[in-house]
Amino acid sequence: MEDLKNSKVIVDKTTFKFDNNAIFFQKEVNSKIADTEVEHEIEETKLEIVHKPTWTEALFYGCGNNTV
Repeated sequence: MEDLKNSKVIVDKTTFKFDNNAIFFQKEVNSKIADTEVEHEIEETKLEIVHKPTWTEALFYGCGNNTV
């Protein structure tokens, strides 16, 4: 891929990295093109698994068992 910082057309670059059974996310922003007040860079961050029950599971198991 073209170098982000020297590009005249690429606004941002989003990267997902799979390493040792973990997923990492990173977003780089070309500040020469993008409005950095709106588009923010995100340093490499490990994504955590989050499981939320569906609305049918919430009704089946009872709404009182879930935090809303």
